[in-house]
Amino acid sequence: MRLPSQGRLNRCWRSLRCGFSLALLIPVVLLLSSLGGCGWIGDRSGKASAQPYVVVSVGDINLSEDVSGLLEKHGGDYSFEHLRAHIKGDQVLGNLETVVTDVVVDPRLKKRAIHRMEPRYLETLKDEGFTILGLANNHSGDQGREGFQSQLGHLQRLGIAGVGGGRNLEEAQQAVIFEGGGLKIAVLSMQKYRKSLAKLGFFANQSEAGIWALRTKELAARVKQLRKKDGVDFVIASIHWGSNYKPETKRQKKIARKLVAAGVDLVNGHGGHIAQSIELVDGVPVLYGLGNFTFGSDGAYKRRSPDNRLSMIARYVFSAGGLARIELLPIRTDNRR
Repeated sequence: MRLPSQGRLNRCWRSLRCGFSLALLIPVVLLLSSLGGCGWIGDRSGKASAQPYVVVSVGDINLSEDVSGLLEKHGGDYSFEHLRAHIKGDQVLGNLETVVTDVVVDPRLKKRAIHRMEPRYLETLKDEGFTILGLANNHSGDQGREGFQSQLGHLQRLGIAGVGGGRNLEEAQQAVIFEGGGLKIAVLSMQKYRKSLAKLGFFANQSEAGIWALRTKELAARVKQLRKKDGVDFVIASIHWGSNYKPETKRQKKIARKLVAAGVDLVNGHGGHIAQSIELVDGVPVLYGLGNFTFGSDGAYKRRSPDNRLSMIARYVFSAGGLARIELLPIRTDNRR
């Protein structure tokens, strides 16, 4: 696979961060002009061409809280009115940074931010084309293990694949596997380990439900198994990490190198609520943070990250047995606009 130089990658990222005119969409999402010419170009050595297969990936999703009034008034699909054309794909992946359940823990967990999304809005995500939702994040356990298991039931009922969480650790480590573009592709999802989440019971174990806490040795074993037993050609690691409203950290960079060493082929990051940088690690694309998608945030960008109010939609295009290119669409998600 022919990949761009780091210099070209940086020029693309600088152009993403500046110079685009805003087009008003809705109070939840503002769309920026498309970023052209910043794709990774795949092998064109004469292989028989295959029909392109597109995996769309977006950042954090939470249809609740500050946007609840708008959704009640206009319907769950209101947030997607101007986004539908940009999330069309063979697979559509997003990070479900909430818990979809009617269960409400009382008293609430001793945690600064608590999320919960009404189950009817999961149906909205289904209708809008989402096929895979990442569960491994720091809000999946906000309504306890009962609420988390309720979420698993809602996903199963609607036929949406949840990844990174399950009724036990074995389930949480299961990949979603599909074929397209001449490849067998697997998606894994994990949350960077945090002691605070472990104390709250967020992480799955052998007998209890929860999410997958990243352990790179476990990941390496899982990747090896996927390739040997399941015949997987390409592994996407979707990871929740980083600091809110800040650029990628040194710790993220260290973990990215461990992920690549564990054998993954693409790192799909989220968790910081803003677009973070992109780099190649030993030829493997690492997107440190896609930022928010349709997320019920409180308009914190002006206060916490005035110089970076961008997020991204990523399109991973597979063709002729390889990753042909990555397309990035900058978006602006700010509920005070």
